[in-house]
Amino acid sequence: MKTVLVSFLLASCLAWYLFVYDAHIDWRIKLMDMSGRVFFYKCGANAKMVHFSRECLRPMETQAPVKNHNGVISSDLEIPSITHPNTTIPARLFKPLTQSTKKRALLVHYHGGGYSLGSGKSVFHDAVLRWIVDATDSYVLSVDYRLAPEHGFPACIQDSYNTFAYLNDLYNNKDSLFDNVDVEKIVTIGDSAGATLAFSSSYILRDQSYPVLSSENTIQYTPFPKPITIKIAHQVLVYPNAHENTPSKSMKNVYLLNADMREFFTKAYLGAVQQDEEFFKSQYIFPLRSHTFKDLPTTTVVTATFDPLRDDGHLIVKKYREAGVKVNHKEYRTVHGFFFFPFLKEAIDGVEYISQVLREDKIIE
Repeated sequence: MKTVLVSFLLASCLAWYLFVYDAHIDWRIKLMDMSGRVFFYKCGANAKMVHFSRECLRPMETQAPVKNHNGVISSDLEIPSITHPNTTIPARLFKPLTQSTKKRALLVHYHGGGYSLGSGKSVFHDAVLRWIVDATDSYVLSVDYRLAPEHGFPACIQDSYNTFAYLNDLYNNKDSLFDNVDVEKIVTIGDSAGATLAFSSSYILRDQSYPVLSSENTIQYTPFPKPITIKIAHQVLVYPNAHENTPSKSMKNVYLLNADMREFFTKAYLGAVQQDEEFFKSQYIFPLRSHTFKDLPTTTVVTATFDPLRDDGHLIVKKYREAGVKVNHKEYRTVHGFFFFPFLKEAIDGVEYISQVLREDKIIE
């Protein structure tokens, strides 16, 4: 009898938490948050960073490429690194199965995860990227940049440069990819940390240089060994991290991006240099620190109401519009991370919204 009573009380508490407490939040997000906290803590992905294990996280990144899934095919490839010769960057190319008489857009995707977690090959990212291919009739190249803490700042930004140097070489060498892709319709798209990398791609191509960390832990900028001539036509920033101090960052115990996780991400990515205030002035850590917002592509910003990064997106919209950059913005009444949960209605609408703005910008038809 006692066991039955305890089970009933536990079930009642769980039901109250899922369906009554914070009723405006989808119950599946709450389940994802609970399981995620346990999983990440087990893998050492927490502020203490004790016994951090990359191998423990591998099950999140094991979705295999597909030959045909609802009209989308995917294949894995390796991008050669210029910044680190004799190494490569894993990537996955998604494309429509059907042939087209017209060239398609190419969306260069960077996954989120605080520069430390995740992959474009994860179950959720793989599914949503296939969905984006279907919705936009475009190619998507998802880049699995180097992750912290094994590879801290600015490794992932250098991999963004390596990616565009690779695409530039393919274009100049008349690679077959550009038989099907319109070089005038290249889009960057990213979520969370990946959105910040999408920012960085625009700055890198505009300034024709990429950041390196000196032996004295100062940021220096290395000019491209040869110019990159391809351009970014549009950037899509899904709940980006763009400034070190906005009001919404006072949110602490929120779903899917609590204060402990944010502290882990900062420690893993910046390490000891996080104590150096000069670093926080870099446009490659917080993109709104850029000295200018001129010569940037049309930008679409997606934010979430209950997200510590919400006001970063609002500030981007404000600053870009003041600088004359064309900006689209839509906010969803949900939490950080929603975009890559295909079971959420907000994610469904988000993909439709991005398709709409790309169509209005004549990137897709």
